[in-house]
Amino acid sequence: MTLGVSLDGVKFNVRGEGWKEAKVGCVFTFAPTGQMRPTQDGAPVEVVQASAMSYVFQFGPPEPFGRWVWAQADRRGWLAARQSVVLGDGAAWLWNLAALHFGGATQIVD
Repeated sequence: MTLGVSLDGVKFNVRGEGWKEAKVGCVFTFAPTGQMRPTQDGAPVEVVQASAMSYVFQFGPPEPFGRWVWAQADRRGWLAARQSVVLGDGAAWLWNLAALHFGGATQIVD
């Protein structure tokens, strides 16, 4: 089994309260498609397809969000996965959570 986690923050305008940031996480399985695609520098890379996605959403600070995402990944069998990845942008809070909860995973900046 292969499992991945994608983490991000998104801004919402809450009526009467203004803009707030929510944290969104996705836990998913992935598998190769058998296709290759060139990267920006022309090197070939294997294309994979995500499936069986489940989501975690929370307003608030990263720490409780990280625990919720880890709980979802754990329910999905994270520790038994033969390959695992974490996807995210350059936000420091995201990589802090990745190091804390998903330390053995391959990290991919999107």
